Amino acid sequence: MVNCRFLVAPLLGMAASLGAQLPELQYAPDLTIDLAKEGMRGVAQMIVNNRGKMVVVHAIYPAELIAFDSAGRKQVWPLKIGSRTVKSEVAGIASMGWVGDSMWIFDPAFDQLAVVDSNGKLLKSLERPSWVRPFWRDRRKYPLFRGLIWQALYPDGTALVTPLSPRALFDSPEYDRSKMHLLRVDADGKILKTIARVPAGDPRLQLRDGMERTVIGLPFFAKTVWKVSADGQRIAIVKPLTTAADSGAFVVTALNPDGDTLFSRRFVAETKRVPTDEVEKALAAVKPFGRYTAEWIRDTLRKQVPVFESRVVTVNIGVDNSVWVWLRSPVPESRAFVIDARGEPVGTVGFPPSWKLGALSVDRLWTTQRVGTARHGRQNIVRLQRVVATAARPSRSASASASPQRSKSRR
Repeated sequence: MVNCRFLVAPLLGMAASLGAQLPELQYAPDLTIDLAKEGMRGVAQMIVNNRGKMVVVHAIYPAELIAFDSAGRKQVWPLKIGSRTVKSEVAGIASMGWVGDSMWIFDPAFDQLAVVDSNGKLLKSLERPSWVRPFWRDRRKYPLFRGLIWQALYPDGTALVTPLSPRALFDSPEYDRSKMHLLRVDADGKILKTIARVPAGDPRLQLRDGMERTVIGLPFFAKTVWKVSADGQRIAIVKPLTTAADSGAFVVTALNPDGDTLFSRRFVAETKRVPTDEVEKALAAVKPFGRYTAEWIRDTLRKQVPVFESRVVTVNIGVDNSVWVWLRSPVPESRAFVIDARGEPVGTVGFPPSWKLGALSVDRLWTTQRVGTARHGRQNIVRLQRVVATAARPSRSASASASPQRSKSRR
């Protein structure tokens, strides 16, 4: 059995409302694929659907897509991946996701979204719209956008995108430029609705004076993180709370594809106060810029410094719609706090740095692991299954929960 517990210091504080500490999750290998025996050098990317089918990008050039079913049987997909200079259907793979039984691939080189069937054959190529734009009736809600990043594709042909480069060709007073927007759009790039608004999360103060611009870093910035599941059916947003009454607190919110709230709950991580001396030392280095005095810049930055350090690093969504909040760890490992699809805390788990996590669920993990100690040595795909301990023991990490689960519409 592989015990994924490595952290000694506690990470998550205990809340009285739970009444018991959460377990340290343990997993043991139940499938190992020897990539050398399969004629593979390594895995560049991996994606797993809710039936346990793995699709990996073989780390060679030109690349190839290889599928493994839940029993580890291999199938090389016929999709032609190369470059602009050779005959290929896809020139590069920036990201991938599921749409029903098919898979979409974002190919920035050909500026397309390639849709591939369950056997690896190209079904269709969707060109990225030149503009993301509102209907005329919504012109006060949104500006025009010159670009986008694909986040999800749905069976009805609509997509979830983050728009880029707003153009103020007409007045749009209802659009909040301080937020990052997740938008549902049709195949032509017309905006159907806003799914979520997330703080932009730029840890910098941007200043402009005439034609001159500068950016100044914000010490101990508490960044809001978010993630869209591979099938687009779940969106998770983790927002650290920064006031004196919110020591180590963060809120996890899960949305469905229509932007409805599935749950929103508050958790607490052990943390410490932001060291005032370090903040003041960083602010002392601030220089005046144009019409902005150094003191004004310092005061503006000081107001945005949180009272407590945030331990939140990023968030992932499992193939079972579980939410994995990754927390900063004092030792070299990846550390996660796991919440199930209903919003209930499940436990905590740590992974050694040598493991590359391809997909997650509460009951199973899909990883790529190096064989031996060589940094660029052989790799194996290792699937692990959760092992439930027969005797409970106190965990060194526990969760904190506050607000009850609620369902409400964001419309």
